[in-house]
Amino acid sequence: MSSRPLHVVPHAHDPSSGATYVVVRLCQALAARGVSPKLLTCQPGPPPQEQLDVTLFREWYPGRGLNVPFGLKKVFDEAFKGVELLHCHGLWLLINVRAGRETLRRGRRLVISPHGNLGRAALKNGTWAKKAVWHLAQKELLERSAFVHASGFTEAESVRDAGIRAPIALIPNGVDVPREVRRTRTPRRGLLFLARLHPIKGLETLLRVWKVLEAGFPGWELRIAGPDNAGHEQGMRALASSLGLSRVQWLGAGYGEEKSRAFSAASLYVLPTKGENFGVTIAEALGHALPVVVTKSAPWSEIPERRCGWWIDTGERPLLDTLAEALGRRDDELSEMGERGREWVRSSLSWESVAEKMVLAYEWAVRGGLRPAFIEGS
Repeated sequence: MSSRPLHVVPHAHDPSSGATYVVVRLCQALAARGVSPKLLTCQPGPPPQEQLDVTLFREWYPGRGLNVPFGLKKVFDEAFKGVELLHCHGLWLLINVRAGRETLRRGRRLVISPHGNLGRAALKNGTWAKKAVWHLAQKELLERSAFVHASGFTEAESVRDAGIRAPIALIPNGVDVPREVRRTRTPRRGLLFLARLHPIKGLETLLRVWKVLEAGFPGWELRIAGPDNAGHEQGMRALASSLGLSRVQWLGAGYGEEKSRAFSAASLYVLPTKGENFGVTIAEALGHALPVVVTKSAPWSEIPERRCGWWIDTGERPLLDTLAEALGRRDDELSEMGERGREWVRSSLSWESVAEKMVLAYEWAVRGGLRPAFIEGS
């Protein structure tokens, strides 16, 4: 593109946030294609994010309501230099709303990625505040977007269910696939849960199911990894203790190489989530050649047809029946499933392919012309 896209995200420093990972890696992938994106954020992250062109946005500047206060005018003047399109990541927060309004006021094109914030589970949190922002500004910004970016069919449906008729670009999030995966041998095979420790991820259901399965599969152990969210880990540890579980490992937050080692040491990945717009850790597990057990609350319907895991209904009974089958599989069967998943992710969800589609979508939004096939709507 001849014009640089400006990406807006509340923070680019939280390694537990899927949006942080996705936005920074997308910007890096765009830069690799020579697009040179700019990043506007309240809190930048450490290197290699420092290699990006970052402008700081301070939400604490004085101002009223959702309008742009005087102190931010200089920030926007600098950020919008050479920019024809702003890509806003997330909803509801002042940085998202103010940047979106400023984009339209300046006659630039606006793109919004909700990152799951229109899903039923997300809408239950802070309902009254979100309703206020929705009617004051958020709905209008979505309606006036050049397109709304959805990472999967589930998110696209949530956009339409919210009454938004703007075009939708269906572009999956990317994933970093290691060049090679070396399985780490452990005394027992590992059933790995790796995600934020939050009620929506279904860890309580998994622990109750493991209580039933543990005695019947002595060669397996349950490993739990991920950052604690608002004290949920403490409650889950208490539940595991009350259930008398003996083969449960708590691995901690697990970032970077530590996360990769957890994947490499496991034989099967499980996420009984109650709501997911994409599920970065699912893609990462597949990229590490792990077969997966994932609920239908995550938009991964291709898992069964790709023969790389199980895509199941939510609830204890479906999870129990499926894990009983999966844990009974031989090592070579699970390895073959994992390799099929790894090849799928490598061919379809690389950051190079995601960046290529995003550039095409940006060009269409700014220049017009023939609409790309992955963009639905007028």
